Amino acid sequence: MNRYLTHLLTLYKNKQLSQNVALSLIEEYKNQHQQDLGENKSHKVAIVGMSARMPLADNSNEFWKLLATGKNCVRAFPESRKKDIDPLAAQIPKEQFVDGKQYWIGGFLNEVDKFDNEFFDILPADAKVMDPQQRIFLEMAYEAFQDAGYTREQLRHTNTGVYLGDVLNEYHKIIPHVTTSAVVGNVTPFITSRVSYYYDFHGPTINISTTCSTSLVAVHAACQALINKECDMALAGAINLRLFPFALKDDPVDALGLTTQEGCCRAFDNQANGIVRGEGGGALILKPYEKAISDGDHIYAVILGSAVNNDGRSSSIGAPNPLAQEKLLRSAWEKSKIDPRTIQYIEAHGTGTKIGDPIEVNGINRAFSAYTQDKQFCGLGSVKTNLGHLTGGASGLTGLIKTVLSLKNKKIPPTLHFKTPNELINFPDSTVYITDQLIPWPSAEIKRAGVSAFGFNGTNCHVVLEEGPKTNVHAKDEQEYLLVLSHRTENGLKIQLERFKSFLEEHGHELSNGDVCYTMAVCRDHFKQRCAVVGNSVSDLLVKLKKLMLNDNVAGKMVEGDDEDVNALGRKYLIKDVDWKILFKKRLNKVSLPTYNFEKKRFWIEAALYGIEIKNSQRITFPESPSANVIEEQLTNIFKEVIGLEEISIEDNFFDLGGDSLLGIQLINEIHKGFNKKISYHDLFSNPRLVDLVALLIEKEERLFKEIQKLPEQEEYPLSFGQRRLWILHQMQDNPIAYNMYEAYTFVDLKLDDFKKALDGLLERHTAFRTVFTAKNGTASQSFTKAKSFDLTIIDLKNQKDAEKKALEHIEEYKLIPFDLEKGPLARALLIQISPQKQLFLFVMHHIISDGWSVRL
Repeated sequence: MNRYLTHLLTLYKNKQLSQNVALSLIEEYKNQHQQDLGENKSHKVAIVGMSARMPLADNSNEFWKLLATGKNCVRAFPESRKKDIDPLAAQIPKEQFVDGKQYWIGGFLNEVDKFDNEFFDILPADAKVMDPQQRIFLEMAYEAFQDAGYTREQLRHTNTGVYLGDVLNEYHKIIPHVTTSAVVGNVTPFITSRVSYYYDFHGPTINISTTCSTSLVAVHAACQALINKECDMALAGAINLRLFPFALKDDPVDALGLTTQEGCCRAFDNQANGIVRGEGGGALILKPYEKAISDGDHIYAVILGSAVNNDGRSSSIGAPNPLAQEKLLRSAWEKSKIDPRTIQYIEAHGTGTKIGDPIEVNGINRAFSAYTQDKQFCGLGSVKTNLGHLTGGASGLTGLIKTVLSLKNKKIPPTLHFKTPNELINFPDSTVYITDQLIPWPSAEIKRAGVSAFGFNGTNCHVVLEEGPKTNVHAKDEQEYLLVLSHRTENGLKIQLERFKSFLEEHGHELSNGDVCYTMAVCRDHFKQRCAVVGNSVSDLLVKLKKLMLNDNVAGKMVEGDDEDVNALGRKYLIKDVDWKILFKKRLNKVSLPTYNFEKKRFWIEAALYGIEIKNSQRITFPESPSANVIEEQLTNIFKEVIGLEEISIEDNFFDLGGDSLLGIQLINEIHKGFNKKISYHDLFSNPRLVDLVALLIEKEERLFKEIQKLPEQEEYPLSFGQRRLWILHQMQDNPIAYNMYEAYTFVDLKLDDFKKALDGLLERHTAFRTVFTAKNGTASQSFTKAKSFDLTIIDLKNQKDAEKKALEHIEEYKLIPFDLEKGPLARALLIQISPQKQLFLFVMHHIISDGWSVRL
């Protein structure tokens, strides 16, 4: 036994401590040293409440129905919403739209302009300047807590945390005047604060931003806060709206090459070519598992564990890293203390990109390989095929809600648009298979699943789920119970009654009348307008509800039963609050039932009051005899804005100043806006200096410009700033492979001799491939070797068994061979013949001779 405890018992035995003091000290010690006593604290977190707003679905039940039926919710921008932003679209020159289309296709909510301000005690003027995302999230928060069975009064003053996946605010763009209400209504951290303010919460209130993984990281943070006792209950959620989905040619997401133009996400399919954007949101109520059990909460599913990591240094800052994804899954499994072979389904990040999808499957396969050699035992799907990618922050949470609903309903919904598997994924030899149709959840003693979300910034998150415990449905005896409903208004009560009747018609067979009545009486807020029925079964309740609905005004009405005591309690409830302990002698089950139906009114800044105008971007007007000075001045300002430097020289090189591929895209877009001239990536890399770009722009105006003289050739050249940095980092590494950049391709019927000639021509034409780096007297320089033959390794596996598998092993090994900067070459290639017609090609180069993405050129 622990020495401290032994000493306490000795003191007590010798009557040097009273019994109360001894017990108090032991309890204090237990709280501070649980692990020393062998009482490892549980990391399980229960999901006890849920709400959702998704395209074509206003709640989680509707969301499940569209998932189960394989509904594609991607569509044209709704006409009902166009009327609010058509005045803005009219101010944009037609030539700025893609193919003349004003709006892009996506997964859109039906409406975003309505809100029940009176329910939340918010003035109309304040509601009008409040970001629709803040309004909708406040409604979802209330619905989720109500679904969990907690009233506003029960939650008041509690140590409840609120965690939100941070969002992009657009609504502020049309607000005509900056006021305090407008600031509070549009600064995104106030979305969480609004919830804490309404309920009077005193727990952590936090916004989290990690790009695409934002909302799942918010769930992870909420779970950690619960485990560490920073809060007793937590709401984790996200909301993502695209208020102005204009299909502009300079759309930054399009400029990154992430989106598809065909309007559907083909995750893991061979025709996958990019994301479709969507909008929506959700909210989850989380509690420590043991606490949820002891409190009799309705548990949708259990979070066994979660993990977060970052890609670190991959081929570029926005590129995924399969090794990081592998480590992420293993970390989550270890924290969950499970055998990964018990996982039957993974909700993938699954964006539907030709390269990203294989990387994700590769990471999953590598993670599973340490535990099993089984093949195709785990389902894989992506909700993005239904809704699009909720890029503003709600993506991961959407996948989590889908998976929770799948566990609850014991079915896995279909992943859409999957026809031909991605040719870069060997599914027959993989641990996963695509769930392209609705299937029963695979039979298992315990149903488990994982959910992944990978951020564009490299931050990744994975959550491990388990089905909720089986609830003991109370016997459907003939005892009469009182079912009560209430609302703020008479009309709202009538709608509430209709919704409740429809719900019981569909789900009543799954419930007991005692649990239904207990939840509506003890676990819901009660409002002024009330009605009630008394029944001895769910079917009896339904009959009474239908009878009650025959009244034009149901407020103050009741359909009684045979038990006069219950009838008397019901009559009393119609006029004032009652003590429910009279009816419910013991605690029954909380169950998920229809939540409050908000009476929404329109709140939107009308077009006549818009605070902005989207006009044609200001452009340079060239004089009849164009002056290089005018162009130089304007282009210098663009350089300063993009790079963020106050001083720029005409001889400065964009990439030497710190420009990279992402800033290059921004520079190209800004030049297009300012000069109405398109330049390509090739133009930028061929003309990286400011003076070169000035010449290029004048040339594009079909004006003569004096040719810049080529500098004389030298034996050695100094290193750029970026090259010096990479050279130093290379010297510091024992096994310098961190800056190996690689791209893999599949060829069919390649003509080998012609291909060799092409590579040799590439070597002769581009001195970068013949560059070596040496140091003299502590100063590094670069020089060019004479062109020979390109370093190409050829391996023939076409007659071997498992040729493709062996080829991938060769590729994994080859890409990690370090480069010698002094000897070179700093680019090499591997060609593997895996069948008479098919070859795999790997191109590897050191980052010091590349910008990060021109390898793809």
